[in-house]
Amino acid sequence: DSNLEEMAARTQTVLETMYRTTTDNNGKHVQFQGDREVALFFDIKSAVISAMRQIDAVKNLGMHIGIGQDYGNVFIVKLGMRGEKDFLLLGETAVDADKLEDGHAAEDQIAISEEAYAKLLAEDKFLADLFSREKDRHTNKVAYVTKVGYLEYQNKFMSVQANKDSSEGCYNPAWGRD
Repeated sequence: DSNLEEMAARTQTVLETMYRTTTDNNGKHVQFQGDREVALFFDIKSAVISAMRQIDAVKNLGMHIGIGQDYGNVFIVKLGMRGEKDFLLLGETAVDADKLEDGHAAEDQIAISEEAYAKLLAEDKFLADLFSREKDRHTNKVAYVTKVGYLEYQNKFMSVQANKDSSEGCYNPAWGRD
C-alpha cells in the first residue's frame, strides 16, 4: 500500500506517453483498457513507426511494453448511456491485435500479423525487413516480430542510406563534388 501513489503516477505517465506518441504519429486514440492502449491508424507504416517510438519512450521511463498490431476492417462504435459514451473498436482485426500482443510481443517487441506484414512490405521493404517470422506452435498462426525501436531503426536506415549514397557517388551538394 505504501507505493500506491507512486504506481498511479507512473501508470499515468506511461499512458500519457503512449497517447501522445499515438496522436503525434497520425494515430487515433480510441481508449485505454487497463494498461493497454487501443488506437487506430490508417496506414501500417505510421502504426509501426508509432509503436517503435512508444517502445523507446516507455523504455526511457524505465518500463517496458509489448505491442500487437493487425491490419484489416474494424467496426467503430460509440457505446454508453446518458452522455457517458466511449468509442470501441470491434471485429477480428481488433481481437487479433490483442492476441498478437499477448502471444508474441515480449518486452520491447512489436508483433504484427501476416496481413500487416504484407502491407508493410509493399509500403516500405526496409522497415518490413526488420521483422522476423514466428510461428505459434499451438495455433500455427504466423506473426512477424521486431525488437527494433525507433532510434535503432533511424540509425540503421541512415547507415544504409549513407552507404548507398557513397557507392553511387551521391553526396550532399553542400560538400561539393570532385
